[in-house]
Parts: sequence; C-alpha cells; structure tokens
Amino acid sequence: MSYITDKLRPELDCRQIAERYGVRFRKRSSGWWLAHCFNSESHRRGDKNPSLSISQQGYKCFSANCAISGDAFSLIAHFEGLSPKADFAKILELASHHAGANHALLLLEERANHSPKVRYENPSQWRRHKKKQERDRREQKKYQLIHGKLPSNDTDTSTSDA
Repeated sequence: MSYITDKLRPELDCRQIAERYGVRFRKRSSGWWLAHCFNSESHRRGDKNPSLSISQQGYKCFSANCAISGDAFSLIAHFEGLSPKADFAKILELASHHAGANHALLLLEERANHSPKVRYENPSQWRRHKKKQERDRREQKKYQLIHGKLPSNDTDTSTSDA
C-alpha cells in the first residue's frame, strides 16, 4: 500500500484534519501551531497548558507524560479509534476522503502500475530464474537475427563505405 500512501501524503494536512475533528489552535511559530493535546488522559491536570505542536506534515506532544507523535495517517487512526496496523485499509480510505482523492481510483492505479515483487524461498530459485531470463533473451536475439529483425542497439554503425 505504499503507492497509495506516497500519493496521499503530500495532499494531507495534519492541521486541517485535526481541525475537522474539533481541535483548536493558536499560532506558535512558522509552520507550527499549538493546541491542547487530544491525548489529555496521559497528562496531569488534563493538559492545562497546551503541549501539542502540529504542522502540515505531523504532530508531536512535548509533555514528558505523553510524548505522542505521528503523521496524518496516525492522526486519523487516533480520532476514529482505529488500530494503525489492523485497520490500515480503512485509514487509507478516510485519508483519501480528507485529501479529496478517489480511493477506488487510487487502488486501480496501484494494481495497474505496481506488480508485486517476486519472492524466492532460497538462492537456487533466484539463480534458476536469472538463467531462464538470460536464455529467453538469447532466444529472442536469435529469432530477431534469423528473421532479419535486428534491434536498434545491436546494429553495427562502425562500418562505412569509403
């Protein structure tokens, strides 16, 4: 699912997502906003002084008792009460909604553009695969030579009529 996360990550703004869930901010410095931590049960006195810094890329609580941090995906998981590992497909669907992207279209693009990697159980399987690739390449070259179809990179340009 890294293709989808790579496509969504630049489109997601943690501050806007938190704002949709009701978090209020005040400006702290360039690019960072200050808010009361949404994990207030970890704080003594319920995070009386704001300790959560949030930017477009992520968030971090600077309290010694809490110290949560993350990106837009973990922020969505926290507010929706989802497990980041077990419910990641649902988190991606919600993130697509927040980014204004069509989740079904992203899934189709991922399937079309990114085939799964071939995994080998042992080195001998990998060697057999490489030998087969080399054999297929030689047979293809032989076929092209026999039928007069030379690949453009195999033509000899060093001979010239003087």
